Amino acid sequence: MLSSSYQHPTKPSVLPTEFSDYQKKYLTNKFKLSKRELNCLELYVYGKTAKEISRMLYLSHRTIENYIQSVKIKMQAPRKSDLIHKTLVLFC
Repeated sequence: MLSSSYQHPTKPSVLPTEFSDYQKKYLTNKFKLSKRELNCLELYVYGKTAKEISRMLYLSHRTIENYIQSVKIKMQAPRKSDLIHKTLVLFC
C-alpha cells in the first residue's frame, strides 16, 4: 500500500500551470489563436471549467464556452477531450 507522500521517481510532483512563452507563440502562430483563446485554452487544459475560467477572467461562462468552441474548430478537435489531448501531445 502506497502512502500519500509517495512520489514517482521520474515524474514531477507538480504539473506546470501555464504554457511557456515558446508554447504560447507556437499555438498562436500554428493555429492563429487570439490572446483570449490562448488564455482560455491554457486554463482549460490545466483542469479549469468554463465557469471557473469565467470567474478568473471576469467574463460570462457562455463567452468562455464560445472561445473554447472556436479553439476546437481552429485545432480540428471535435471533442473537448481531443482538444486537451492534442494540446498536451504537441509539447510532450
